[in-house]
Amino acid sequence: ATLFPNQELDFLYEAKNSEKCLENFKKLSLHLVNYIYAPKVYWNLSTSRMLTMEFMDAAEVTDVSAIRRLGIDPNDVPKLASMIIAFL
Repeated sequence: ATLFPNQELDFLYEAKNSEKCLENFKKLSLHLVNYIYAPKVYWNLSTSRMLTMEFMDAAEVTDVSAIRRLGIDPNDVPKLASMIIAFL
């Protein structure tokens, strides 16, 4: 059981957390923010029971050629991922 079950089921709360998380990364690490993106929330189409966000087409972490096309060295992915998780 969670301490805040109503908030856990509220998509508007989750959307605010998504934006807050991205803002925190911008404040904490200018380097990491270049590798992090949160989809835009369409607030006018979202409710506490439905969250509408932009579609994101992204490279899968296992797609080495797509990662290279993004200008990222595939050998850096594990380090970047662990740094991002550490900031959470």
